[in-house]
Amino acid sequence: MIPYLLYVAMLLAVCLLFYKLLLQRETFYRLNRYILLCCLGFCFLTPIIRPPAKWSVQKGEEPVNQPALIQQSQQTETFEAKLIEEPAQKTILTPEQPDKTTQAVTAKPQPKPTLSVTQVIKWLLILYWAGVIIFALNLLVQIGSTLYQAFTSSSIIDGRYRIVELNGNKVPCSFFNYIFINPAAYDWDTYSQILLHEKVHAKQLHSLDIILAELCIVFQWFNPFAWLYRKEMENNLEYLTDTAVLNSVDTDKAAYQLSLLKVSVPEFSLRIATNYNQSLLKKRITMMNAKRSNLHILWKYFTLLPLFCLFICALNQPVNSAQSTNSSASFIKPVANNASAYKNFDAEVEGYWFAARDGDNMNMDFKVTTKGHNWNYNSFNVPMKALSSMPRKQKGDFTLTRDAGTILFNGKFDGDEGLGRFKLKPNKAYVDMLQKEGLEQIELHELLDLLLTNVEIDYLEKLKKYGYTAAKVNDLTALRYFGGTENDMRFWRAQYKDITLSDLTRIKINKLDSSFVSEMRNAGYRNLTLQQLTSFKSQKITPEYIRSIVSARKIGRAQGDTTSLLPPPDELLSARYAKVDSTYLRGLISAGYNLTGSQLHSFKVYNVTLGYIDSLKTMGYSNLTFADMIGLRSQNITVDFIKQYRTIGFNDIPADYLPSFKRYDISPEFIKSYQSMGYKNIKASELVLIKTRGITADYIKSFQNLGYKDIELADIISMKHEDITPDFIKGFNDLGFKNVPVKDLILLKMADVTPQYVSSMKQKGLNSKDLHKYINLKNSFN
Repeated sequence: MIPYLLYVAMLLAVCLLFYKLLLQRETFYRLNRYILLCCLGFCFLTPIIRPPAKWSVQKGEEPVNQPALIQQSQQTETFEAKLIEEPAQKTILTPEQPDKTTQAVTAKPQPKPTLSVTQVIKWLLILYWAGVIIFALNLLVQIGSTLYQAFTSSSIIDGRYRIVELNGNKVPCSFFNYIFINPAAYDWDTYSQILLHEKVHAKQLHSLDIILAELCIVFQWFNPFAWLYRKEMENNLEYLTDTAVLNSVDTDKAAYQLSLLKVSVPEFSLRIATNYNQSLLKKRITMMNAKRSNLHILWKYFTLLPLFCLFICALNQPVNSAQSTNSSASFIKPVANNASAYKNFDAEVEGYWFAARDGDNMNMDFKVTTKGHNWNYNSFNVPMKALSSMPRKQKGDFTLTRDAGTILFNGKFDGDEGLGRFKLKPNKAYVDMLQKEGLEQIELHELLDLLLTNVEIDYLEKLKKYGYTAAKVNDLTALRYFGGTENDMRFWRAQYKDITLSDLTRIKINKLDSSFVSEMRNAGYRNLTLQQLTSFKSQKITPEYIRSIVSARKIGRAQGDTTSLLPPPDELLSARYAKVDSTYLRGLISAGYNLTGSQLHSFKVYNVTLGYIDSLKTMGYSNLTFADMIGLRSQNITVDFIKQYRTIGFNDIPADYLPSFKRYDISPEFIKSYQSMGYKNIKASELVLIKTRGITADYIKSFQNLGYKDIELADIISMKHEDITPDFIKGFNDLGFKNVPVKDLILLKMADVTPQYVSSMKQKGLNSKDLHKYINLKNSFN
């Protein structure tokens, strides 16, 4: 096993080196993803592939000469027998004649116990498997905690995605269709771009790549290249996602890169999730702006397969032709011949039965105890007429015979309840028929399923007649269990040409029927996909609901608009899921919000009620955009929140700044502290910048103490941005530059003209009293 693990570790290192040298900088991110995944699989499969002897560098194993082996075994047995039969003769010692031989042996030093190679290998394997268990448990804990957080934290459903709200300053991430984000931490535009980014991760199943990489680490935890390989897979997924987001019609590259900067600082998220940040910001922005790779470099990708073939031929043991000839018969699949396949069922299914009569049916439970197999089957209703005469009061036999075989029962009944043992004898002709239809690998318990659900030969022929094929036995038993009839087969095949047996089972589970299809068509939805139709049924969308939504949308329809009032299916589903009714829709339209289905869903999720809209209007906030309304509601901006600012005379805060006031805790007391320093007409935008840049009252006072009494807030913000400190000003004062204007201080800092630089220039002969000359000199060198 250790050689296999080391072989895999070497292949991972080779693949990583190949990727880093040839493929990492190419912009074929989707192809790179498949290459990384395929390489991961090849690394674990390559060591067990045995090439033909004529292609291999290694020599094949020589066939063992059986007579010589037997002879050697016989000689060993004879030698051991002699040791047993001829014990060493004892020597009787006397004081006069000590035994010289014994003395010699006694004088010889005893060998010290040494650690054998076998023991070392044993302890290495114990250490390895301990590591595997630890890392496997760690992975399970991560998955468990992720799912726990997904279902215990507050969340919203956005189509196929569950958006889970996080607390604190954690980086957004996704795990399959679960998206984790703190909506309070971002403005609406950034929030939308983050969601778009994470939805790409979810849609393209990037979490599957991460889990496969984690499984690789579980079994290669000792290999540093496995950890680096995982990192490269993760990086490539980020490049792939960034490209997909930027290819979106509504995404601006600069705005998207700015959103990356906004979330580049938060805490790390779950390791198995695909993160929005990933701490590789510089690389991602570089790859976004990189020139697209030319198709002429595709030759690089085709060099990988010969490389693996080279490893297989050079390092793997070849197939031993003699051995393969002698042992080939033992590897013939049981299903290659119907007669041999049927031997799987020569070992009868055995177990216990329990029954209770329920009118004309017998409710039966089965516990299978066939050697190596244990299953429970509960609550199968078998018609009484299908059972032969049952014993009463004393033990006896009765049977249940169906196309799949016969169950032989032995036991007794006491009243309406009974118990005993049973055996299943399969019907060979039935098994042969299933195998001819492609169901070759049939397990014992599956045959019992077929018998108990009564999948008859006639039923199988009807499925074949309407073009349904079963990939596995469960497809047949599930459909039969949920009551799939010939009418269902015929009707749904006529509606959806590519329908499968599994689809038909889901239809029966969701209780879809022809009348529901007719209702939806009459309501205007004639071309629903099977998935949409199923969702309509599960969301209880009725013709009455559709008519009420159409009637409400008609109110907000512009004059001359001839577009259909019928919402697209997905928008209707989104509205229905959010419990949008016609009254709410009419109220929104009257308020000027003629929204799409997804926007309605967002309004409902954030609890944007008609009363909330009216309360904002009383404060002068009318005709707010959809984004503004979501931003206000997501931060729980209420009338009372707005009034507290108006009590200090701070009126007319723009609606798009109110969420920032709440998010950054810009309180009335905070505003008062700046008003007391003389800033009476401070703007909302300046307050946000002051708060986010960390400009405190002490920072402003430190400049006032140096004589800068009336610095404008805009200049204060610029000074903080350029990291201008009192020491910076004092340095120029010491050089004789007193009362340097604020604008000049900012220019000096931007040009990186420091007191030390001016001092060095003076030593070289430039002794000017005009600081602008030093700025121009610095810029000329840059």
